[in-house]
Parts: sequence; C-alpha cells; structure tokens
Amino acid sequence: MLDYQNRIPFANFQLNGGEKGLIFSHYSSIDFNEVWLAFYGQDDYQRGSVSYSDVNDLIDITHYDMNVDLRQHKKVMTLLVRVASLTRFANLRAVSFQNR
Repeated sequence: MLDYQNRIPFANFQLNGGEKGLIFSHYSSIDFNEVWLAFYGQDDYQRGSVSYSDVNDLIDITHYDMNVDLRQHKKVMTLLVRVASLTRFANLRAVSFQNR
C-alpha cells in the first residue's frame, strides 16, 4: 500500500510517524491486519525528515455542535450537527449538506 498523504497508514493501521508505504498481511478469519514493513517516501529519506498526516488537511475544525434526540429511538433518531472550520489555503470552497 502506498499513500503519499499518510491517510491510510494512520486511519487503518494507527501509524502516524509519517509512513507513506506499508507491506502488510490481512487475516480475514479474524479481520486483522498485520504490518510487516512500514516505510517513508524517497523524498523523506533524502530530506532527512517526514511530515505527519495533518499537513495535508485542507481545513482546521474549530468547533463541533451536536444535538442528538433519542427520545423515540425505536422509531426515529434526530441528529443536528454543525461544524465550524477555518480554511488552510486560499480559494478553498466548502459545500454544506442538509438532509431533512
């Protein structure tokens, strides 16, 4: 597996040391991934430093508001979520989603 944005090593293998590549084995009978080798990108070795996965984030989430209504949880669940964020780059657009 090779991911130059460091997302998969962190999200799926809990590796957050700047690794960009993994060689692993998946055991489907127990739903487990065994990491055999984790490695950096060639540029990282040449530079002598690595960056963590958050360097590729487009936004910084500053606040979450969640309103969850479980009073009739067997029939319906109501969830209202608002996220406040700041963009990290110029000319970045956000798309809001609304489902009712």
